[in-house]
Amino acid sequence: MKQRQAQLASVLTRVLAEHLRNYQYDVVEIEIGTNDYFVNVNYVTISKRVDFADIYISAYAESSNSHCDVITATLNENSGLIGQRICSQLGWRKMPKLRFHTDQSVEHARYMESVLAKITKNA
Repeated sequence: MKQRQAQLASVLTRVLAEHLRNYQYDVVEIEIGTNDYFVNVNYVTISKRVDFADIYISAYAESSNSHCDVITATLNENSGLIGQRICSQLGWRKMPKLRFHTDQSVEHARYMESVLAKITKNA
């Protein structure tokens, strides 16, 4: 990633995390049936032409971890509104299209730990 892309990704990560922490989305509450949820922005990648921003998140709900996909889909549906708010907050002329993805690295790390535990147990 180029230096400009890295700087934009850093700013966008910070502002998105703050924005998602401060704004509770009614649509998410309706979809998952609770307002006890939070979204963690793990990292952001920006395309070369700054057309797209891929946001990798971990989402947790009080009732179940299975709501992560629902929260991600709901954020993708509302990405235009989120982008408008952030663009006006930052004073950017152009906002990349926001694409939210569920970050699988935590689940992958747990899987790898279980595999390594099995290997050491059998050795």
